[in-house]
Amino acid sequence: MRFRYAIICFLIVTSGCTSFTDQNTSATDTVTDTTEPATTESIKVFFKVNIQTEDRVNIRVKELESQDLVLNKTYTSKKRVDIGKSLEAATDYRIIIRTNGTVQWNKSVQDYEGYELRVEENGTVTVVNFFES
Repeated sequence: MRFRYAIICFLIVTSGCTSFTDQNTSATDTVTDTTEPATTESIKVFFKVNIQTEDRVNIRVKELESQDLVLNKTYTSKKRVDIGKSLEAATDYRIIIRTNGTVQWNKSVQDYEGYELRVEENGTVTVVNFFES
């Protein structure tokens, strides 16, 4: 009988030490909920340029507010360029496209606008698609 009593006392005393909680967590540990809706930072900017000329095409992008240079690339072959990969959402930009040194497109692009442009064989720029969100 004493043995049973001793075992019951032992189980009661040690029951607080053997809980099912993770002993490696502390009160300052945080849990991240991954089911939250997307924020504006995760939305990509839509801005594509389809270059149809082999002339020298320079695309220069500056952040409108700070005037920081974001992109300054020159292309000398026909290709499709996704400028949106270099841009951040919720930011306005000044985008300048030059063909052989001549400005063909110079526009402030707001954060809610998206463009698909085509640089024609003669160097002019045509708006193929325009989007507002």
